[in-house]
Amino acid sequence: MAGLSTAYLLLGMPTEESRNGQLVGLQSACEVSLKEAEELAVLGQWFVNECNGPEPAVSRISRKLHRLAGAEGLAQVMAVISQIADATNGAPSQKQLDALSDIKVAFKV
Repeated sequence: MAGLSTAYLLLGMPTEESRNGQLVGLQSACEVSLKEAEELAVLGQWFVNECNGPEPAVSRISRKLHRLAGAEGLAQVMAVISQIADATNGAPSQKQLDALSDIKVAFKV
């Protein structure tokens, strides 16, 4: 979830508010403290870097999350992405919309 939400975040205009939204979402979805959510975000950034950027990370991590967590993984990552969107009160970028489509494909929705 951390890697996928980080990739989504980076496909838009990452701001302090959107990063805080990600942390709140990770805290809630993973039932962890703020410090642990911050560590997850760092790990998420590492995953994105290992995938050579946010765009390839979305499809790779989505497929892996689907295999590991099934439909529950989709609900959790969408909760984190919703927190990012709520924190910015803005419309998602075209790349973020494309990422959402890729996520749906990976989860066969």
